[in-house]
Amino acid sequence: MSQVLLQQIESQWITTLPQEIIDALHLHAGQTLEIKVEAGRIVLAPHQAGQANALRIHEELLEQYHDAFQRLAQ
Repeated sequence: MSQVLLQQIESQWITTLPQEIIDALHLHAGQTLEIKVEAGRIVLAPHQAGQANALRIHEELLEQYHDAFQRLAQ
């Protein structure tokens, strides 16, 4: 477990993430993260909008090409 320092700059509270966390989660500068409190802990996770969008597109394509996929399956 790593420890990080919480700092206040004007009205903003900031901290840093260790490089090993950045690497393990494949994070990048400018990426949106979700933050919430669970059982007295801060939980910070990558925002998954891309996955939801990809699933929506996948479902739309399945619907649009349903007949073609059925023929291919046969």
